[in-house]
Amino acid sequence: MSASKKDLSASPQPPVSNQDRGQLLNFKWGTLSIGEIRGILDALPLDLNFIDKDDLVQYYNESSGRVHQRDQTVLGAPVLSCHSEASRSKVTATLKALRSGERVMVTSRGEAHGRPALWRYLAVRDASGEYLGAICLTEFIDQ
Repeated sequence: MSASKKDLSASPQPPVSNQDRGQLLNFKWGTLSIGEIRGILDALPLDLNFIDKDDLVQYYNESSGRVHQRDQTVLGAPVLSCHSEASRSKVTATLKALRSGERVMVTSRGEAHGRPALWRYLAVRDASGEYLGAICLTEFIDQ
């Protein structure tokens, strides 16, 4: 394994509190605790960000495999503030296409920190089809 590639399988995950273990969410196909959901999201070897219907960053996972490092100052901030001037028009067009229903997913490839990366934006809708926001998944694709 080259020095630029990390073995994420051995990366420690934040501990799950006893309080989180007791709070359950029931889904159609099973039940998970809040702690299990947090552990699942943070175990993903990619960036997972939720952008709400008003284009504000509301969540990001804490994966050790993150492409872009985040801190809590991005929470509640406009998603465009997390992007370079050069990419803002593309992000705006992507979110517009997802919001309108023209697209359910938009995928693009590029480079991040000198490595090939893949970005996927997916529309998030409730059971009635109302747009809730978008998930942005970003991962290195040279592993």
